Amino acid sequence: MTRTYEFPFRDQVDVEENSLVEYYKVDTANSRMMMANTAEWAEANIVDGVVIHNFDIVEDGFTLKGYSSMQISPPGVVDMDTTTSNDEVSMRVVVKGSCQSSAASAFQKALENPKPSVFEQHSSDE
Repeated sequence: MTRTYEFPFRDQVDVEENSLVEYYKVDTANSRMMMANTAEWAEANIVDGVVIHNFDIVEDGFTLKGYSSMQISPPGVVDMDTTTSNDEVSMRVVVKGSCQSSAASAFQKALENPKPSVFEQHSSDE
C-alpha cells in the first residue's frame, strides 16, 4: 500500500510504502460498509463489485472530505483520497493498494482489537 501525506500549510509531502492491513465489512444488501477501527456503518454505493464511499464530515473541529473506492468482487484495487483540515492544519492523505479477501473471523478480531486509523497513525509520528 502506498500512502501519500500532503501538508500544504508546511509545504511538506511524505510518501510511505508499507503493508498496512485495514479491515472492512461490506453489507451489499443494505449498501453500507464498516471499518473495524470505527465500528460504525457508513452508507456506500456498490456498483459492479466496487464499494464507493463519498464523505464530507465535520467532527471535533475538523472537516474531512473525500472518497474511497474498493473493488470487492473480485478483490482488487483500493483507492482513497481524503483531506482533513481546520483553521490551522490541513492534511491530504492518498492511499493506493489492493483488496484481498478476508474471513469474517479476521474482521471480528480486528473489531475487538481496534488499531488507530491512517490519520491517527501518521499524526502520532509527528
